Amino acid sequence: MASQEAPSPDRIPAGGGGGMHHALRLRHADRLFEGLAEGMLVAQLVRDADGRAVDWLILDVNAAFASLDPRGPGAMIGRTIRAIIPGFETALIDETAEMVAQRTSTTFTCHVATLGRDFEGRALHLEDDSFAVLLLDVTERIRELRQQEALLLLGDQLREQDDAAQMTRTAARIVGETLDVVRAGFGHIDPLEGTLDIQADWTVPGVPSIAGRHRYADFGDLPEHLARSEPLVVEDVRRDPRMAARAEASLAIDVQALVNMPVRGEHGGAVAAVFVHDRRARRWSDSELAFLRKVADRVEAGVARAQAEAQQRVLNLELSHRLKNTLTMVQAVATQTLRRATDRPAVEAFERRLGALATAHDVLLGRNWASADLATVTHDVLAVLAAPGRCRIEGPPVALGPRAALSTSLLVHELGTNAVKYGALSTEQGVLVVSWRIDSTGAGDQLVFEWREDGGPPAAPPTRLGFGSRLIERGLIGGGGVESRYLATGFATTMRALLADLRL
Repeated sequence: MASQEAPSPDRIPAGGGGGMHHALRLRHADRLFEGLAEGMLVAQLVRDADGRAVDWLILDVNAAFASLDPRGPGAMIGRTIRAIIPGFETALIDETAEMVAQRTSTTFTCHVATLGRDFEGRALHLEDDSFAVLLLDVTERIRELRQQEALLLLGDQLREQDDAAQMTRTAARIVGETLDVVRAGFGHIDPLEGTLDIQADWTVPGVPSIAGRHRYADFGDLPEHLARSEPLVVEDVRRDPRMAARAEASLAIDVQALVNMPVRGEHGGAVAAVFVHDRRARRWSDSELAFLRKVADRVEAGVARAQAEAQQRVLNLELSHRLKNTLTMVQAVATQTLRRATDRPAVEAFERRLGALATAHDVLLGRNWASADLATVTHDVLAVLAAPGRCRIEGPPVALGPRAALSTSLLVHELGTNAVKYGALSTEQGVLVVSWRIDSTGAGDQLVFEWREDGGPPAAPPTRLGFGSRLIERGLIGGGGVESRYLATGFATTMRALLADLRL
């Protein structure tokens, strides 16, 4: 069979070409052709003057495929696929041309924008340049896959965000793009005022935002549905009796179809609503409504978490300020009480230890009492005791939990005080190196903390075990793991603790 050249109009006379006779023989030989529920067509490649495939010529269609055009089969047979489906992908024509060249079969997917549908095509070579294509409507399957991917993306992004307004903006964008609507957003409900407050919404280009405060009545029979925590689903505002009185106003802002999905609060009542708008009449599928419910649930959980974390930060800040004030009062009382004490070194040591605790609390306060960086704790404590140029601090980032931060600050303060009084920092040439690394062990990652003094007097073990010595022996978290060395070059110690324990 000779290949058809690209026709000048989009139609070729139905009686021309051997491919047409072959298609008719197939039709009469196989009665199932017309009985198929899926659309089926027989076509042949249309080639340009250089022999390159540029289109399909429709030779025959069954009733299911013909139903895509209300004018019936006669409006399709003898026309090209690109005339029937504008924007038909060149890649699909190339794929079928390759299939014909290989005399085999292929499977492809395509989106028909004019129908808003997705199809899976299963093409089979017949003879010469002709082939048959069975089209399966996979729109719902594709939509459900997109919705699942969107929910995963939404979950990932909500976990990374801690601001309620940012969460709702993110969710509105994902919902709008996934459902292919013109507007999506979230509104916070004020039941006393009867209003819906939309801080921000997502729209396609050319569609106006409706951010602001609105009365319930602007969104249909919202109060009744909110009272039952049920969605308001409207396929066409012009035909829905609940929206008939507001149809023109809705159409003026590009709303012909809409869904308002309530977001339930901790007591079960509606506290917000997810809304989507489309500028054309639309039947909302069960999967789309289920998707909106899941989005509403995820946003409600994310916003509740963000609000709880914000409240916790305020509480932590207040507790931290009160604790710091308490430490200041304790220090003032101790100073007043012990001002006549004869053992002045002990009094001064007590005051310095209180100061170290206050420094650690300042670091924790800067991180909302959640964690403190080991380098920051070490630097801030030593900065009070020695000139910055005489201490070198190095190591990877390590987050300390509140308990570990307090114990580490006391430990570093004790080691630094000893270095100033008896060790490397008691001389002009002495230096101090504080370093740490992470080692992998069978029990988990382990912090190895090293303190090394150099250039001071020879180190000697303490003659008696006071509070400071016992504090050093207990190590980073009070559980030991300490190896101290009293060297001629100065004091050195290595302390180990599991990272998991340091995060407490």
